[in-house]
Order: sequence, then structure tokens, then C-alpha cells
Amino acid sequence: MSSIKILLAFLLSVLTSLVVAHETPTFRPESHAAAGVMSDHMHKKGEWMIGYRFSSEKYEQYYSGSKKLSLASVIDSGYSMTSSEMTMDMHMLDIMYAVNDDLTLMLMPMYMTMDMDMTMHMGMDMGMGMDMGMGMGMDMSHSHGTSGLGDTIISALYRIQNDGNNQTHLSLGISAPTGSVTKKNAKGKLTHYDMQLGSGTWDFLPGITYTGFSGRFSWGGQLQYKTSLEGRNKSGYSLGDEFDVSAWAAWRVAPWISLSSRIHYSDKARIDGAYPNFMAMSPSDDTNNYGGEFTTFGIGANFAMQNGPFAGIRVGIEWEELIDEHYNGIQLGRSDKINLNISYSFK
Repeated sequence: MSSIKILLAFLLSVLTSLVVAHETPTFRPESHAAAGVMSDHMHKKGEWMIGYRFSSEKYEQYYSGSKKLSLASVIDSGYSMTSSEMTMDMHMLDIMYAVNDDLTLMLMPMYMTMDMDMTMHMGMDMGMGMDMGMGMGMDMSHSHGTSGLGDTIISALYRIQNDGNNQTHLSLGISAPTGSVTKKNAKGKLTHYDMQLGSGTWDFLPGITYTGFSGRFSWGGQLQYKTSLEGRNKSGYSLGDEFDVSAWAAWRVAPWISLSSRIHYSDKARIDGAYPNFMAMSPSDDTNNYGGEFTTFGIGANFAMQNGPFAGIRVGIEWEELIDEHYNGIQLGRSDKINLNISYSFK
């Protein structure tokens, strides 16, 4: 019954926002970037923001470079285990506080869950004399997953430009290695690198973000970089450097909602190092099979509740699809991604 009341209250808030129209609301939905962009905005002096972010990714097709691979091709490459599907979910708290109008601090702890369906391909060849032979094969499938606290991001956002219609700020962040890199499978061996919960190293996260406004339009761009500040983690490896570029545009179609589109390019290097004395049974066990260059296209919507019981709450949702990809080595490729965020600001 309580969930029904919450749903009815939310619908009432939406209907109220529709009825009460403001040509240029002070609480604008297009003032924030698309839901998949982080560190995109700042706050006024003394203002707090508490938010929740969620993203879900699904992987289900093997690639080599930009070419799709069959399972037979993956097995022929020397791997006895393959994955038919993997999902990766991230839950993140987004806590921001503005020391003054030009400096906003941000804390982002996260929780990760990852699940993978694996198949072991076993073949037997039974010779029966010189003229008769019989090949027998048997596949064994299983599912496994990991979950727990991921890495924690601590950042400072500093404004370097604001003339009302054009805003630019720098972000300097550190990713603390609070996520485990020692997760093991049922056999007691370290699990795949992409199933570990963090990087295992202190990482540096610099970035710059620009946002422009004109009437109902907003647009922006962001450059971000991630690099390890340490050699290798306690499991013997470090994740490759990452470079990300996003460009987006949004249109306020009503006082409470804006629609957005975004292009996102990322370049990720291979993993450096490896687990000690580890045999690569599947592509996910091989550090050469990580990273690449990827371009996605996203469409989304931002909601800014103007009135009713949910007034002041922001909700953003975005769907991303890969439009160009080049994987390093053999990898299970991503099919799509969903981004969601909910936030509330106050003093």
C-alpha cells in the first residue's frame, strides 16, 4: 500500500508540474547534463546536494577489433572457456557541497554487482584402431558473480568562467581503492579482471567541463582522464589509462522536462601486468583482451519537479548504444547501457 501511495504522489507531482507552466523556470531541467555525465555542474555557496546514480551494462557478443566473432572462433583461438553474457550494475551516492560559488566538493562512494554466464568446452578423442575414430565433446555451463563496495571518488570542482550563458569548471579528483581486487571464484582462484570491484590503485581523475545556455537550449562538452598513481596493485596488475570525451545538447520542451542527445568517445589502454602464475582459460583471463576505442550515442530526458510533494527533485535517465567500437584482442562486447540519477539540493 505504501508503494502505491508513493506512486500516486509522484504522478500528482508530475501532473501539477504540467498544469503550472513557467516560460523560464528558475529550476531548469536542462541545466544539468545527460544522466551519464558526472561532475557536470556546480552549486551555490552553502548548498548541499544528495543524489543517487545507477548504471547497468550488458555484454553478449564476442569481438576481435571491430569484427564479431562466433564462439567457435573464440575456442579456436585457444580458450577453453567462453562467456555468453555479462551484466555490470553500479550504484553510487553523489554527495556535493559548495564551499563558495566557485568551489564545490564531491564525494562518490559506489557499490558494484557483476554477473557472468560461463561455458567450459571439453573435447575427447577416442581412437578405436586405425580406421575408426569417434570425437566426443561436452560443454558445462555455470554462472558466477561478485558484488561489494567499489572504489570511492573524491573530487573538487573549481569554476574558471561564468558569464551567465557560458560556464566552465575544472575537476580534480582522486579515486580511492576501496573496491576489492582479490575476489575469487568457487575454485579459490582469482576471478576475471573485469569481475573485480575496483582498480586496486590510487587513481588521478582530472577533467574540464563547459556548458552553454540560450533560451530553451543547453549544450556542453567534457574531457576527462584517469590514470593510476601507483605501479601495480596487490594482485599484480594495474588498469590502463582512460580518456573520455562527451558532447551533448538538450532542449527544454516543458518547464519540468528536457530531452537530450549525447556523443561519448572513450579510449582505454590494456591492463598492465597480470595475476602471478595465472593461466588464461577464457578471453577475460588475458590482460591483452582489455581496452579499446569506443563511441556511443545516447538519448535521454531530465525531469525537474516544479511543484507538489516532489518539488525540487531532479531525475535524469539516458540510454546509450555503441555506434563504433574497436576492441583490443578478443572481448565480450557491450550491447547497451542505461544511466539513471536522482538528486535533491538544499541549504
